[in-house]
Amino acid sequence: MRLFTELRASSARADVLRRITAAATSGSDLAAIVPSFAAELQALQSFDRLACGFVNGHGRLHRDGEPPEGTSWGLGSVLPVVGSGPGFVALNNRPVLQRDLLHEHRYLEDMRLLDEGLRSYALFPLSSRDRAIGVLALGSVADGAFDEGTLARLQPLADAVALAFENLRLYQKTRELSITDEVTPSTTSATSTRPSTGS
Repeated sequence: MRLFTELRASSARADVLRRITAAATSGSDLAAIVPSFAAELQALQSFDRLACGFVNGHGRLHRDGEPPEGTSWGLGSVLPVVGSGPGFVALNNRPVLQRDLLHEHRYLEDMRLLDEGLRSYALFPLSSRDRAIGVLALGSVADGAFDEGTLARLQPLADAVALAFENLRLYQKTRELSITDEVTPSTTSATSTRPSTGS
């Protein structure tokens, strides 16, 4: 009976993982699919805030989307790599667990997050080709909402969707560049000729 229960739970997790991966690849705009991704993730882990940040070409973390609308991960849309929790995760390619912000502050954004009502959070590296391309952040208004089991259960999910997110971001960047090229007027060099005058 125990084996059957474990197999059933494993099958349910696999189904959720398939739906989450499908949600992560269902559109061509990252900001639009993050809410769908968050809704599917709720089936595996309860949370009150979700954020996805990605390392740009200058080594900075940019937040690409999160519910609820208009909130940020403590420090706005651009997170410093040095001194922040997401920055630590991106630099070291390993998760961070913060069980209770009321009693422990480790990173720049912790006090701001506590002021905004969060008590605990978990940060997961989004890794592609053995390097962290970004960070998945989950926050809760309850203390102790996340533990080591959360990290073990959700890190494979973060690994699975990281490549899908990265491919989508590259697609968006390519599309934006092509649109920019279309609207940028091309300049051609003109050669002026002067009529010859007879002597």
